[in-house]
Amino acid sequence: MIASIINMACERAAMLPKEHPIRVYAIATNKRGQILAERGNSYHKSHPIQKKWAMAVFQPEREFLHAEVSTLIAALKTGKKIDKLIIGRVDKQGNRKNGKPCIVCATMLEQEFPDVKIYWSKENDE
Repeated sequence: MIASIINMACERAAMLPKEHPIRVYAIATNKRGQILAERGNSYHKSHPIQKKWAMAVFQPEREFLHAEVSTLIAALKTGKKIDKLIIGRVDKQGNRKNGKPCIVCATMLEQEFPDVKIYWSKENDE
């Protein structure tokens, strides 16, 4: 099941604007595998939560919404418990890349969502 959701995240990441240097898409699910929220990264929208964590790791230039943060914000609004966060990343040609969260997102996930299981795409994984 995780592999199919990673595939879905990569497919949706590939549909993000090609001018994005990095195309990342995240999907949050509950324990039953129901999708609670899904979002792609943005190079134009910022958010106070994203900015807070970017500043916390001394990378203020990363204040624009990352897929992981945006997805978790939306999932929290459902009021349901988040069990998994699945992340897909592709390059400009749509090839699968390593979707491991950056230091900003990893720090936020570790401190704010320690019980959420994180899965991500890996390069050349089909």
